[in-house]
Amino acid sequence: MNKIKRSPALKHSLGAHVDWQPLIAEDSESAAQLFHNQAALIEKVKGTLSWLVALVGSWKAAKLLRAYKKHFRERELEQWAQATNCTVDDVLAANLAYEFSQFASYAGSRLPTLCTSVACRWHDRIYHFRTLDWLLEGIGPASRELVFTSVNFTAISWPGFLGVVSGVAPGRFSITLNQAAPTRPLNLDGMPPALLIREAFESCATYSEAVQLLSTRNIATDCFIMICSFAHASVIEHTAASRILVTEIHGDVLASANHRPEDESQKNGWAEPIYDSMLRKQAAEKAGRAAAKGKKQPTVSSFLHKTICNESTAQMMLLDPAKGNVSAYWRDTDAACRRLLA
Repeated sequence: MNKIKRSPALKHSLGAHVDWQPLIAEDSESAAQLFHNQAALIEKVKGTLSWLVALVGSWKAAKLLRAYKKHFRERELEQWAQATNCTVDDVLAANLAYEFSQFASYAGSRLPTLCTSVACRWHDRIYHFRTLDWLLEGIGPASRELVFTSVNFTAISWPGFLGVVSGVAPGRFSITLNQAAPTRPLNLDGMPPALLIREAFESCATYSEAVQLLSTRNIATDCFIMICSFAHASVIEHTAASRILVTEIHGDVLASANHRPEDESQKNGWAEPIYDSMLRKQAAEKAGRAAAKGKKQPTVSSFLHKTICNESTAQMMLLDPAKGNVSAYWRDTDAACRRLLA
């Protein structure tokens, strides 16, 4: 495992905008490569769809960019575009990777559905572990702990990504995003989940406020969001039209992968992605129970089960919402990305 590097301090200025220049100075080349890789990935995935779906997808992608652009801070998009010699639409498309993936999966592409999160209670304090399985070449070594000093939170992310898929704010909460197999088309009136999570870190003072925000806002696509405080944990499920389900921790462990609770009641005939998700959730629950009963404070190693950390796992981390501590590592998944997307 390789320790994820911390970024220079990032500050909000001119209202809600972040001045990304300290990170740009160090990592503009990495961001440019990731933007290029994401564009190549989109074209490759389009090639796996029928010509009619791909044609509709191209039209939908342009519509998607226009619809979701209003949720981004334009000055931030321009900063990264100028630093990488890319267009604003290139930066925007790279930041909507989750939404593109959801569209492609709903349209019939056989993309794997990934990511696992688990909360465990050790000595009356919640610890939050997660794996990020993200099919993008170069994301492992480009990973960074982004330290936002103005609003005091840390995002485990990568250069050029403006949302938050994993993060922690000391004394407030930690949040992670898991993919959900899409049950509906993209909601062009909704907010991209990663931007909604960033808003929670920037605007919510307490766990309860964040749960309220994350469980009531109109969202762009299906997802699972795990949120933990030092004493509480919940999974917020956005799946199917108008359905939002909040599941709170009971006992010492709460785990989430990529399937809905009702999928667990099926005795036979699980689709392969659901079966894989079930196995990962079960393994996460088992690791969480062992960590909760352990004599030593949980660490990343407490959860390094081969079922949870698979070949596409680019980031592994343990978040401590009580103190805001982060223990995060990256892995090189380029070979796995090429194989899974072949």
